[in-house]
Amino acid sequence: MSAALRTLCVVRRCRLLSAALAGGGLLSVGLGTVGVLSAAPVSAASLTICGKSVLLAPGDAGTCTYTIRWSGAGTYRGRVNVALDVAMSSYASGVALGHVVGTEALLDGTSVGLQVAITDSAGNTYGIGTVSCFAAPPPSAPASPPNAAYCRSSDENQVVASSEPKGYRDTFTVHWSFPLAAGNQYQGGGATVTLRAVLTGSASGAVLGASAQPGGVGGAGTPDTGAQLPAYLPEAVIGVGLGLLLAGTWRWRRERWRPAR
Repeated sequence: MSAALRTLCVVRRCRLLSAALAGGGLLSVGLGTVGVLSAAPVSAASLTICGKSVLLAPGDAGTCTYTIRWSGAGTYRGRVNVALDVAMSSYASGVALGHVVGTEALLDGTSVGLQVAITDSAGNTYGIGTVSCFAAPPPSAPASPPNAAYCRSSDENQVVASSEPKGYRDTFTVHWSFPLAAGNQYQGGGATVTLRAVLTGSASGAVLGASAQPGGVGGAGTPDTGAQLPAYLPEAVIGVGLGLLLAGTWRWRRERWRPAR
């Protein structure tokens, strides 16, 4: 191979390297910018669950716990039947704030809305009911996504356990997730998920209570937010991209002005 041909091959390899660095830099900057925009707080919403308040953004997920204990109440300390009532409601921010920002309730029953599931420490699962949506808080006309400003659902008297003695305990875990695909129609909206356990005496048939009754329902645990990408990650990706872009530009200019040998 002649010296001229070797020089040409080196130049071509250098140009390819410069182009690769610059291309990688542009790609990283683009991905980082998308990450920053998608993580913008304009899509934030709020969730009240297990007696706690949680801020939501697309991609968030978490759990909270709700524990019941039967330790006897009043004059009755016999066995009890346990049932669970679940109620959910949500609203769009346009309804709450009086202007057209956020047209859709969070719990609208779609795959891009807020997702909720309930299990207990015995491995059982519980329903959340059929979601019904309206143009405004009822009484109001029915509505459908993506213009369902108010939605609600309930599933009551779900059997948890039968004929349980004093000392019975169960813990319910509420799982929630807000899909990354959730759009700005949910911006600023709010949702509430309520669990209520009812303990009924097997012998007397008397309702012994829910959260307000002695010996009935215990407190709720603090909600946990799920694993998320660090907030600084998109900015870091942009920084790496700019570094690659500068490196590629510098190498290209260096090879361009290098004296021929």
